[in-house]
Amino acid sequence: MPTLSTAALPSTTGLSASRQVGVVNGAAPTGGTFAVKDWAVDTSNGSIWTCTVAGSPGTWVNSRQNATPQSLWLPTNAKAETYPRAGGRITEALSALSTGRLSVYAITLEAGVTISSITFFSNSTAAGTPTNQWFCLLDTSLNVLRTTNDDTTTAWAANTSKTLTLSSSYTPVNRIAAYVGINVTATTPPNLTGYSEGSNIVFSTTPAVVANSSTGLTTPASLGSTAATLTAPSAGFAWAYIS
Repeated sequence: MPTLSTAALPSTTGLSASRQVGVVNGAAPTGGTFAVKDWAVDTSNGSIWTCTVAGSPGTWVNSRQNATPQSLWLPTNAKAETYPRAGGRITEALSALSTGRLSVYAITLEAGVTISSITFFSNSTAAGTPTNQWFCLLDTSLNVLRTTNDDTTTAWAANTSKTLTLSSSYTPVNRIAAYVGINVTATTPPNLTGYSEGSNIVFSTTPAVVANSSTGLTTPASLGSTAATLTAPSAGFAWAYIS
């Protein structure tokens, strides 16, 4: 197996030995036992997978992960955001959510990055008499990957964040397009913070980046269930992040 030897390199380079373990195609190694600093070339895009925690198969990080300039300005502990707040987008009050209706927003999940929570931000309207409040992760086929705990009647004031913990953490094997979803069942649902300068036809062009889905919701959706067909959004693109 080819290795990178640093025996002949000057000590001032700060390099140490590593090991190429082969090539992969579109995902980190899924079988075998690996050591820290093992690496593999991904033939699908030319990136490098590096083992950061030894194990079977261990934890792997891709060289393309969080490579955008905006990612340097993510909130503390955030792994990704629905759109880059550092990109100069206007933040404003969106139309209020509809009670018991799932609204979804596009987000990118990086391979090997574990997600444990989702955060949304209210704007000028607080949640009035809420009974169910939960967030979720969905793939682009609208399969529910994870849901959060139900925050039921907990207050959600205006102009505040709400962070909810997933029922169990989620670590994608591949870099995937996904959605973060929100449902608030309340007498008065809150409005969210985001931007709305795009038209509905732009947002909902396939694959939609903002959309509405299932209605009549109360308790969190079941893992593996499929949300209803997407419909045109009634509000703009909410800013949210995953941690």
